[in-house]
Amino acid sequence: MENKKPRSILLPLILIAVLGVGSFLIRLAFENPPIPDGGDCSYSSVYHPALIISIDTVSEGYCEMEIEVRTDYGTDTLLYSQVFGGYASFEQIRRHGISLGDTLQYQIRDIVSGSCNPHIETLLLPPAP
Repeated sequence: MENKKPRSILLPLILIAVLGVGSFLIRLAFENPPIPDGGDCSYSSVYHPALIISIDTVSEGYCEMEIEVRTDYGTDTLLYSQVFGGYASFEQIRRHGISLGDTLQYQIRDIVSGSCNPHIETLLLPPAP
């Protein structure tokens, strides 16, 4: 009878250890390490004309800009909020003198060397006066 008691404790401990090691190995196999931002990186840059085709108020102080970007492959229509993760502020538009019908520059940068963000798209605003 005394032999059964240590076995009943040993079996759950072995099961827990096997499950722990297995879940660690699965996590290790499927985990993608994040690309660190920063460091010494160099990029190649391409510039495209970006026409402001609409500026619509979405809330007090903020607007959505629809931008038409012409590239060698055709024309894309982009929403400022989708590309840049938020609405443009009217203060920002006033400060940079942006208005409907203006053509700005749309910059696409692809990494050449380093371990920074591999692809960056930016709408270049004119310098504030």
